[in-house]
Amino acid sequence: MQRDHEQQQVLSKKQQEPQEKREFPPFLLPGNSIGPICLFRGKVSNEILADNLEKISFQWALDQDYTGLRQQRTANNSNNNVVTATQIGFVMAEILGRRGPGSLFRLLQKRKWLPEGNRGVPRISFPVDVSGFQILRLEIIITLTGFAKRSSVIAAVYDYLACLRANPPGRELIAQYCAVGQLYGHALAPRPPDAIELAFDGQIYGVDGPYGVGTPNWRLMPLPEDSVGVRNLQKTMQSVLTRIADPSNAITIMTASQRAILSQRANDLEETFPLFSPASWNISPTTQARYLPQNNVLTGKINEWLMTRISPERLQPPVLNPLIPPALRSPRIPLSSGTSNTNSISSDTLDPEKSSLVRDYWALMKVYSNNDLFPPGLSLPRAPPEPSSRSLFVLQLLSSRPPRATAEMAAHAEVWRISLEYALVDLAELGAPAGLAYDISYNKYGMRVAFLGLSQNIASYARRIGRRMVDHTSQLLEGPEQIPNYVIDASIRNTNRFRMSPKRKAVVTNTLKQTNASDAAREGTAFFKSCSGAVCFSKGDLLPAETLSLLADLKDIFRKTTGINVRPAPAVPEVEDLLYRANWIPRAASVCTVPGSSLISNPCGRVPR
Repeated sequence: MQRDHEQQQVLSKKQQEPQEKREFPPFLLPGNSIGPICLFRGKVSNEILADNLEKISFQWALDQDYTGLRQQRTANNSNNNVVTATQIGFVMAEILGRRGPGSLFRLLQKRKWLPEGNRGVPRISFPVDVSGFQILRLEIIITLTGFAKRSSVIAAVYDYLACLRANPPGRELIAQYCAVGQLYGHALAPRPPDAIELAFDGQIYGVDGPYGVGTPNWRLMPLPEDSVGVRNLQKTMQSVLTRIADPSNAITIMTASQRAILSQRANDLEETFPLFSPASWNISPTTQARYLPQNNVLTGKINEWLMTRISPERLQPPVLNPLIPPALRSPRIPLSSGTSNTNSISSDTLDPEKSSLVRDYWALMKVYSNNDLFPPGLSLPRAPPEPSSRSLFVLQLLSSRPPRATAEMAAHAEVWRISLEYALVDLAELGAPAGLAYDISYNKYGMRVAFLGLSQNIASYARRIGRRMVDHTSQLLEGPEQIPNYVIDASIRNTNRFRMSPKRKAVVTNTLKQTNASDAAREGTAFFKSCSGAVCFSKGDLLPAETLSLLADLKDIFRKTTGINVRPAPAVPEVEDLLYRANWIPRAASVCTVPGSSLISNPCGRVPR
């Protein structure tokens, strides 16, 4: 007992001692900038990069004061007044990793400086996943074309940071980022086993007590309704953006493989490499790595950036996302099993031929609540075992045209569908942070359109995609006659995954290569004219009345282009017939498609027990 008392006195004395001033190495201090460095990447390297890809990384010392955070943990206080490094990293990832119009990613990818897909999305990380880090790192994977224009890539990054410094995110935008963090870090993040969660949480928050791991609090981000926490995070982000927008505060490192060096051209207006590179490069005495200072790398093409500022693709600060709810709603009380399917729906509505709401086979098939056993088959992302607001809505447009389609009709229909997916890229990117995804596929009953999201936003998302589908045929006719090669290539790849006779596959492939916009538009029009209605079902937090209301909205949207009293009427499927695998867009509806989700989707503080 005496020994424990002495240890408590020593700890109390240490806490009362003045904290040492934060010290950084001299090269990290303002005014002591290091010019960009090219780091030679040999054949044996820890970097997981292809031969045609390189990487640019920026590292900043943030100089944040986390003293209050340490005191907060010592006192076991749940006050959210102190901004943590995890919060800073997540908000920076949301800002720099966005993919919509005016984003850094969109600008660099359109110039072919970033690889296709998600590989080139700017990524925020820090050396150790703790709440008190000081070194913030931004990594961008670039193509060989981007490497040849590396000064312009760096200039674009600082051009965007200057735009953010002049237009820092407001309180509403920060609150929206907090909602995204709550969604992917807590509401939708898969729950780890109790033993793992206890091991992580117990070291930081303790096991028992009023603020231990047993309390139902999520500690990694302030909640959207926490005005104090949101305001403090907003102020901190303003100071962070001011600091990192100054190039003298950063260490910039570019990797350079032998292939990238040999691809350098004299007219690239970049600093040249030594003649006998990399033998003539400097060698680090600590790591033996070969490096080359690029002191004039920021003196690239200034005129090119003057043109960029006045072009339609100029960089713009982020804006509010209309698909993200201002605050996440708790799951509604699930209906008891056996009553969620029919008790709240009239029998007339369930019968396609007697429906009083709609006509011509528009009907609601079934509603599965959170506590209903859902038939297997439709691939859904991993989710925590407790009820959540995640919902699924499936609409089946009824048509007998797909199962009777010739090879030419099937090829034209596939080009129409794939071109629609590319036309919906902006909407898919907008919906990803809001937990939304979609899937469109043909089957023997017509076309299945599935939506994954929250009960608060899935209806808005479904209506937006429905309107785009109806207008897509007109967009094809108004655009260029030639279908882009990437659409044809994607159609061929998708067709090769299906089982069919070699003769039919050869005809479909040849037709795909010759399909133009008019062919795809005509097939799209013919398909909708062959539709005599639709059936739907839902699962999750959607109530029967909400499902029925969404069906009525979609009926009004699609009725502008679908047929009326089509004969012969196609077969009406059962729910089990529509439960085949979904290829969600974004792919697999993974949290990895959301920038920064890895920073806040960890066992620490994940779910209440």
